[in-house]
Amino acid sequence: MVRDKAFRIAALIGLCALVYYFSFDQGRQSQRERLAGLEQTLKAKERLAEGAAAEIKTLQEKLAKCRNELNPGSATGASEAEAARFNLRRGASRSFLEGRLLVSCLEINPGAKLALMQLNLVKEDKLLTQPLRLGQNLNFTLGGASYALILEQIHPSMITASVVRK
Repeated sequence: MVRDKAFRIAALIGLCALVYYFSFDQGRQSQRERLAGLEQTLKAKERLAEGAAAEIKTLQEKLAKCRNELNPGSATGASEAEAARFNLRRGASRSFLEGRLLVSCLEINPGAKLALMQLNLVKEDKLLTQPLRLGQNLNFTLGGASYALILEQIHPSMITASVVRK
């Protein structure tokens, strides 16, 4: 009788453990699927944002060209109009100022709000590498003019920055 009760209690505890294990495992599996779906959505939205940023940059360049055609005496050329914001993925580069400047994003640490940026001043054969915090700028001179690279936003896989003339 005592042995039978002990066996039933042990079986009940084992059954409860199995139910708990399978329900826990099922919860983890559903969270993995949800996380994978959210990551795919994030990547799709980042691609969409990059496409929109590229289209905006193209339209701004066209607008600057049209303004230059209307006002040929204007001193502001297309290279000066490049103070617009741009997005840059980790490990990617972008050319500015008629190919005289190459901006690269080497690493991104969104938790510390830090990005390792590299500027290649092509004509002057200089390479500047510096970690930038959110809101910081990196000053440099190119062709006698002073410029600044300003880090505006940090995302997990890309940054938003701008190159402005001082």
